[in-house]
Amino acid sequence: MMSEIMPIGAGAVLGCVFVSAHLPWALPKAVAWGVRMAVVVAIGILVTVWSGEFRVNWGYAIVDIGEVGVACWVTACVLPWQPNLRPTYGDVSDG
Repeated sequence: MMSEIMPIGAGAVLGCVFVSAHLPWALPKAVAWGVRMAVVVAIGILVTVWSGEFRVNWGYAIVDIGEVGVACWVTACVLPWQPNLRPTYGDVSDG
């Protein structure tokens, strides 16, 4: 049970970072998706190594990558619905 908390927690943190990160330059969608997927895969493998599951079987890396990805996706979808957590982009008044 404890070994499953790490990938879910890491995915939730990544989801928060992906939602709140404002890049100073505009990236094409394909590049942004590629970067996000690479980060999810890297964090999933890192969690597998950190928990020591790789000593049993590297197949655990696939499970951990999936858990990180799903937790990241759920967090990134739910977080913008929170009214006090929506990103603000400065004052939009007309005057």
